[in-house]
Amino acid sequence: MENILNDDERQYLQMMQDNITRMATNSANAKTWLVTLVAGILAIGCNIEDVDYWLLLTIVPIFVFWYLDAYYLNIERGLRNREQRFLNIVKAVSLSDEVSSSINTREEAIFIFKMLNKNTDNQTLGYVKTGCMFFNNSVWPVYVMLLVTVLLITGLVNDWSLSEQFMNFLTSE
Repeated sequence: MENILNDDERQYLQMMQDNITRMATNSANAKTWLVTLVAGILAIGCNIEDVDYWLLLTIVPIFVFWYLDAYYLNIERGLRNREQRFLNIVKAVSLSDEVSSSINTREEAIFIFKMLNKNTDNQTLGYVKTGCMFFNNSVWPVYVMLLVTVLLITGLVNDWSLSEQFMNFLTSE
């Protein structure tokens, strides 16, 4: 039967799956390291008398790790699409509605190892959207929550009275 995978193809799929798993692990590790880093900075910062606004420096690592997490998710999705392209070729799925690619045969697919980026989801062929992943549902809630937490803690430590500042702003005009 033509659709049975040979050893090279099985090895290729295993290698693709290992890379996808590595990207997912990197994404999870980025979140773990960020939470640890922010908690450490906040713990140290809350014990210093002249803290003022330097706690806001924790915003820098939040954006750096947010970028890393989105980057890893983008790579993971591109590799998933690449794996799906190979499986579509193996299953002899009609790829006529897809933009031309340098990968059209099983042999080419095994030796070309790059991400397959897509601008939209394609449920028929099994592809998922890649690109800007900053506001993906698996990425943004963690980072927005940390940003809000840092801002609230900085406000509490510095005795921000937002209602007083708002009233002063209204009466100054």
